[in-house]
Amino acid sequence: MRLRTLAAALALVAALVVPLEAHVSQVFYEPTTLEDLASSAPVVVVATLADPAVRVVEFDWTAARASGEAATGRYGAGVLQAVVREVLYAAPAAGTGPAKGDTIDILDADTSETFGLTLSYELEGLSESPIFFRYEGLPLYGPEAAGKEGIFFLSPPQAHAGSVTLYRSAWEAFDKAFARAWRLTVGGAVAPVSERRKVERLLKAR
Repeated sequence: MRLRTLAAALALVAALVVPLEAHVSQVFYEPTTLEDLASSAPVVVVATLADPAVRVVEFDWTAARASGEAATGRYGAGVLQAVVREVLYAAPAAGTGPAKGDTIDILDADTSETFGLTLSYELEGLSESPIFFRYEGLPLYGPEAAGKEGIFFLSPPQAHAGSVTLYRSAWEAFDKAFARAWRLTVGGAVAPVSERRKVERLLKAR
Protein backbone atom coordinates (compact mmCIF):
# COMPACT_ATOMS: atom_id res chain seq x y z
CA MET A 1 0.00 0.00 0.00
CA ARG A 2 2.81 2.44 0.88
CA LEU A 3 4.53 1.74 -2.42
CA ARG A 4 1.35 2.41 -4.36
CA THR A 5 0.79 5.62 -2.40
CA LEU A 6 4.35 6.78 -3.04
CA ALA A 7 4.09 5.90 -6.74
CA ALA A 8 0.88 7.91 -7.03
CA ALA A 9 2.50 10.87 -5.27
CA LEU A 10 5.51 10.79 -7.57
CA ALA A 11 3.27 10.63 -10.61
CA LEU A 12 1.40 13.67 -9.33
CA VAL A 13 4.61 15.60 -8.76
CA ALA A 14 5.69 14.78 -12.32
CA ALA A 15 2.39 16.13 -13.61
CA LEU A 16 2.96 19.37 -11.70
CA VAL A 17 6.53 19.91 -12.78
CA VAL A 18 5.88 19.02 -16.43
CA PRO A 19 2.27 19.92 -17.33
CA LEU A 20 0.63 17.90 -20.08
CA GLU A 21 1.86 18.96 -23.54
CA ALA A 22 4.35 21.51 -22.23
CA HIS A 23 6.88 21.78 -25.06
CA VAL A 24 9.97 23.90 -24.39
CA SER A 25 13.58 23.56 -25.47
CA GLN A 26 14.94 24.40 -22.05
CA VAL A 27 13.62 26.27 -19.01
CA PHE A 28 15.80 28.80 -17.20
CA TYR A 29 15.10 30.08 -13.69
CA GLU A 30 16.00 33.50 -12.33
CA PRO A 31 16.13 33.53 -8.50
CA THR A 32 14.17 36.16 -6.61
CA THR A 33 14.25 37.25 -2.97
CA LEU A 34 11.82 37.54 -0.10
CA GLU A 35 12.24 41.32 -0.31
CA ASP A 36 11.09 41.25 -3.94
CA LEU A 37 8.03 39.15 -3.06
CA ALA A 38 6.95 41.31 -0.12
CA SER A 39 7.37 44.56 -2.05
CA SER A 40 5.25 43.55 -5.04
CA ALA A 41 2.66 40.87 -4.13
CA PRO A 42 -0.94 42.16 -4.32
CA VAL A 43 -2.02 39.74 -1.58
CA VAL A 44 -0.08 38.03 1.21
CA VAL A 45 -1.73 35.39 3.40
CA VAL A 46 -0.79 32.80 5.98
CA ALA A 47 -2.38 29.55 4.84
CA THR A 48 -2.26 25.80 5.49
CA LEU A 49 -2.01 23.34 2.63
CA ALA A 50 -4.94 20.93 2.50
CA ASP A 51 -4.73 17.15 2.39
CA PRO A 52 -4.15 16.37 -0.37
CA ALA A 53 -2.20 19.56 -1.02
CA VAL A 54 -2.49 19.30 -4.79
CA ARG A 55 -4.97 18.12 -7.37
CA VAL A 56 -4.43 17.91 -11.11
CA VAL A 57 -6.94 19.75 -13.29
CA GLU A 58 -7.16 18.71 -16.95
CA PHE A 59 -9.20 20.17 -19.79
CA ASP A 60 -9.62 19.84 -23.55
CA TRP A 61 -8.92 22.78 -25.81
CA THR A 62 -9.55 23.63 -29.46
CA ALA A 63 -8.01 26.29 -31.67
CA ALA A 64 -7.45 27.12 -35.31
CA ARG A 65 -4.04 27.07 -36.95
CA ALA A 66 -2.98 29.93 -39.24
CA SER A 67 -4.11 27.75 -42.16
CA GLY A 68 -7.61 27.58 -40.69
CA GLU A 69 -7.25 23.92 -39.81
CA ALA A 70 -8.78 22.99 -36.47
CA ALA A 71 -6.52 21.60 -33.76
CA THR A 72 -7.36 19.98 -30.43
CA GLY A 73 -5.39 19.03 -27.36
CA ARG A 74 -5.54 18.21 -23.69
CA TYR A 75 -3.71 20.12 -20.98
CA GLY A 76 -3.27 19.57 -17.27
CA ALA A 77 -1.67 21.41 -14.38
CA GLY A 78 -1.38 21.04 -10.63
CA VAL A 79 -3.55 23.24 -8.39
CA LEU A 80 -2.57 23.79 -4.78
CA GLN A 81 -5.38 23.79 -2.21
CA ALA A 82 -4.92 25.85 0.94
CA VAL A 83 -6.97 27.17 3.86
CA VAL A 84 -6.40 30.85 4.65
CA ARG A 85 -5.51 31.41 8.30
CA GLU A 86 -4.76 35.13 8.19
CA VAL A 87 -4.54 37.93 5.63
CA LEU A 88 -1.34 39.91 6.16
CA TYR A 89 -1.74 42.28 3.24
CA ALA A 90 -4.26 43.00 0.48
CA ALA A 91 -3.79 45.83 -2.00
CA PRO A 92 -7.00 47.71 -2.88
CA ALA A 93 -6.51 46.76 -6.53
CA ALA A 94 -6.60 43.06 -5.60
CA GLY A 95 -10.40 43.13 -5.31
CA THR A 96 -12.41 40.92 -2.98
CA GLY A 97 -10.86 38.17 -0.87
CA PRO A 98 -9.48 35.86 0.07
CA ALA A 99 -10.73 35.93 3.65
CA LYS A 100 -9.79 34.05 6.78
CA GLY A 101 -11.20 30.54 6.66
CA ASP A 102 -11.51 30.40 2.86
CA THR A 103 -10.23 27.34 1.04
CA ILE A 104 -8.61 28.61 -2.14
CA ASP A 105 -7.10 27.11 -5.27
CA ILE A 106 -3.63 28.36 -6.19
CA LEU A 107 -1.81 27.99 -9.51
CA ASP A 108 1.93 28.15 -9.84
CA ALA A 109 3.05 31.43 -11.38
CA ASP A 110 4.13 29.94 -14.69
CA THR A 111 1.03 27.90 -15.53
CA SER A 112 -0.48 30.31 -18.04
CA GLU A 113 2.88 30.99 -19.69
CA THR A 114 3.49 27.26 -20.04
CA PHE A 115 0.07 26.82 -21.64
CA GLY A 116 0.91 29.61 -24.10
CA LEU A 117 4.15 27.83 -24.98
CA THR A 118 2.18 24.63 -25.52
CA LEU A 119 -0.14 26.38 -27.96
CA SER A 120 2.81 27.89 -29.83
CA TYR A 121 4.36 24.44 -30.21
CA GLU A 122 1.18 22.59 -31.13
CA LEU A 123 -0.14 25.18 -33.57
CA GLU A 124 3.00 26.81 -34.96
CA GLY A 125 5.78 24.30 -34.29
CA LEU A 126 7.68 26.82 -32.14
CA SER A 127 9.80 25.56 -29.26
CA GLU A 128 11.04 28.28 -26.94
CA SER A 129 13.37 28.52 -23.93
CA PRO A 130 11.57 30.63 -21.32
CA ILE A 131 13.03 32.33 -18.27
CA PHE A 132 10.88 32.08 -15.14
CA PHE A 133 11.43 33.78 -11.79
CA ARG A 134 11.71 31.34 -8.88
CA TYR A 135 11.76 31.62 -5.10
CA GLU A 136 13.28 28.80 -3.07
CA GLY A 137 10.71 28.69 -0.31
CA LEU A 138 8.53 26.08 1.36
CA PRO A 139 8.44 22.74 -0.52
CA LEU A 140 4.98 22.52 -2.06
CA TYR A 141 4.86 19.29 -4.02
CA GLY A 142 5.00 15.79 -2.62
CA PRO A 143 3.20 13.79 0.05
CA GLU A 144 4.95 15.69 2.86
CA ALA A 145 3.42 19.02 1.79
CA ALA A 146 -0.08 18.31 3.18
CA GLY A 147 -0.81 20.27 6.34
CA LYS A 148 2.18 22.59 6.06
CA GLU A 149 1.66 26.24 6.90
CA GLY A 150 3.34 29.01 4.98
CA ILE A 151 3.19 32.62 3.87
CA PHE A 152 1.74 32.75 0.34
CA PHE A 153 2.42 35.66 -2.03
CA LEU A 154 -0.52 35.81 -4.42
CA SER A 155 -2.04 37.52 -7.42
CA PRO A 156 -5.83 37.51 -7.96
CA PRO A 157 -7.61 35.16 -10.39
CA GLN A 158 -7.05 36.35 -13.94
CA ALA A 159 -8.94 35.89 -17.22
CA HIS A 160 -6.85 35.66 -20.38
CA ALA A 161 -9.27 35.14 -23.26
CA GLY A 162 -10.40 38.75 -23.34
CA SER A 163 -6.87 40.06 -23.84
CA VAL A 164 -5.62 37.71 -26.58
CA THR A 165 -6.26 37.62 -30.31
CA LEU A 166 -4.68 34.25 -31.09
CA TYR A 167 -6.27 30.96 -30.00
CA ARG A 168 -9.04 32.65 -28.02
CA SER A 169 -11.13 29.47 -27.77
CA ALA A 170 -8.19 27.62 -26.21
CA TRP A 171 -7.70 30.39 -23.67
CA GLU A 172 -11.41 30.35 -22.88
CA ALA A 173 -11.05 26.68 -21.96
CA PHE A 174 -8.04 27.55 -19.78
CA ASP A 175 -9.96 30.33 -18.02
CA LYS A 176 -12.93 28.06 -17.38
CA ALA A 177 -10.73 25.35 -15.86
CA PHE A 178 -8.94 27.76 -13.50
CA ALA A 179 -11.60 30.45 -13.08
CA ARG A 180 -11.30 30.74 -9.29
CA ALA A 181 -7.61 30.00 -8.90
CA TRP A 182 -5.28 32.52 -7.30
CA ARG A 183 -1.72 32.52 -8.60
CA LEU A 184 1.67 32.59 -6.90
CA THR A 185 3.43 35.81 -7.90
CA VAL A 186 6.53 33.83 -8.89
CA GLY A 187 7.22 30.13 -8.90
CA GLY A 188 7.50 28.73 -5.37
CA ALA A 189 6.43 31.99 -3.72
CA VAL A 190 5.63 30.51 -0.31
CA ALA A 191 7.87 31.47 2.63
CA PRO A 192 8.07 29.44 5.86
CA VAL A 193 6.20 30.96 8.82
CA SER A 194 9.56 31.39 10.56
CA GLU A 195 10.03 34.38 8.21
CA ARG A 196 6.83 36.07 9.40
CA ARG A 197 8.44 38.90 11.36
CA LYS A 198 10.67 39.78 8.44
CA VAL A 199 7.73 39.67 6.03
CA GLU A 200 5.65 41.94 8.30
CA ARG A 201 8.50 44.46 8.47
CA LEU A 202 8.80 44.44 4.69
CA LEU A 203 5.05 44.87 4.24
CA LYS A 204 4.97 47.84 6.61
CA ALA A 205 7.63 49.50 4.46
CA ARG A 206 5.45 49.42 1.33
